[in-house]
Amino acid sequence: EELGYEPVFYEERGKSADKDNTLNRPEMNRLLAECEAGRVSDIFVTELDRFTRRVELILEIDKMFQKNRIRIHAASTILDLTDSDSRFYTLLQSLLGERENRVKTERSIRGMTQAVKQKNLWVGVFVPYGYKKVDKCLAIDEEESKIYLDMVALSLKGIGSATIANRFNELNIPTRARKVLKNGINPVNPKTGLSRHIPS
Repeated sequence: EELGYEPVFYEERGKSADKDNTLNRPEMNRLLAECEAGRVSDIFVTELDRFTRRVELILEIDKMFQKNRIRIHAASTILDLTDSDSRFYTLLQSLLGERENRVKTERSIRGMTQAVKQKNLWVGVFVPYGYKKVDKCLAIDEEESKIYLDMVALSLKGIGSATIANRFNELNIPTRARKVLKNGINPVNPKTGLSRHIPS
């Protein structure tokens, strides 16, 4: 408002910027459509990695942002793809962010895999669907395993995951999150200190 802009908010709750490809981010698609139409001049985000950590997406929007002279403002920097230094810095930052996330994921998977191999211990919060924890060890959950096998059978018939999910929701079969987090979660925004309730 201080800059004389009319702000429009795009909020994609629960989406991970490290796995985006514009196909799984409807709000990103809506924003990019406005950019393509030339109705956006500046985008404001808390940090660049909240916009995307994928180099592929930066490269995908590169020409469009240059053509329409769209800048991305973050708390620590301004991305202007028409500036060669800024473009280089952003691509490098995206590569480093992508690598950091991949290393963390691989390390976490490796740790859990080792724990399971050694004593069948499960160290994660959510156990795989179809299993339960008994004395910190994985054991087959007979009730869930039947549901899991039904999911597999439907998938092998060519039925999509969204349709399968809707079918089991209609049958009121709880998800893993709903079972573990019965009251939902209350994440706290580190910048504002405010929390919001997300039901399971």
